[in-house]
Amino acid sequence: MELDNRATEIAGGLGGLLVSVVAGVDYAMGGKLVERHETVVDALHAVGFALMFAGALAVADRYRPRLSASGRVGLFTFASLLAGFAVVSIPGLAENAAVLGAVGSVCFLGMFVTGLVGGVGLWRRTDCSRLGAALLALGLPMIVVVVALSAVDWFPVHAAIAEIPVYLGLAVLAVDGLRLQRPVAASAVTG
Repeated sequence: MELDNRATEIAGGLGGLLVSVVAGVDYAMGGKLVERHETVVDALHAVGFALMFAGALAVADRYRPRLSASGRVGLFTFASLLAGFAVVSIPGLAENAAVLGAVGSVCFLGMFVTGLVGGVGLWRRTDCSRLGAALLALGLPMIVVVVALSAVDWFPVHAAIAEIPVYLGLAVLAVDGLRLQRPVAASAVTG
């Protein structure tokens, strides 16, 4: 499977940025942005998650030979969960089928676990961007912090605090492939 190309890497980077912006704006608006379904925000989510799915597959495929079995399973499962998120984010779809809301919840929580497994696997065994791997793995510890802060009602918390690092981590890892593919200039080799 040859997915590791410029288009999927750029798509993954753009998808991660797009969904991060939507999550950040929703956080700034107190959760009111994504509260209503059947909006352009759902469409942006669907497109963003679909682009991230392509980028996640490119990252998983690029590093597959060097990853442990758990790292491979983590990254490919992470990609699959993004695909599930893309489907349930289609405007109006989750509102009309109660089971899709449950699927979205499983995808959301699973994304943090598989992001941690994949991020740690990438960090330990590959030459990937350390920043990208760390951000990808940061989601699960951050969701624990979000739940704890929510329990003590310290300040307004939102899942975006945990989501955004995961999305940006994938974006960094996806576009990191562009750096790795860049040919070395002849003057740099001889100079």
